Amino acid sequence: MNANRTRKQKGQNLAELAIVLPLLILLLLVILDLGRITYSYSALHNAVREGARYGVIHYTDTSDIEDYARTYAVGLNQDELTITPLYSSANETITVTGLYEFKAASPILRLILNTGSFTLHAETRMITEE
Repeated sequence: MNANRTRKQKGQNLAELAIVLPLLILLLLVILDLGRITYSYSALHNAVREGARYGVIHYTDTSDIEDYARTYAVGLNQDELTITPLYSSANETITVTGLYEFKAASPILRLILNTGSFTLHAETRMITEE
């Protein structure tokens, strides 16, 4: 009788594992996506800030500001990244805006977002030096 119980419990453990394992994997994917979102926003914010710092001195050369900012967008897909520098002579400021299209890897986030992606936005404004 004791041997029968042990066999039944082993089967029960396997059934519980089969139910719980997919949920744990989905939870792990969501956690990884949240980490990717945090990293992507941090990299985007850093790139925009560095572009604005470069633009403080080189504010008339917007293409160089964009290229300089892109070099600091480490780990981001350059095709999904938009950097827009804007110089305002009225208040002598340079504003660098960055947009990044983030694509979720986990099916749960894709389901929540409907499209599976959303846009991260970062902006930095600094006063130019003349």
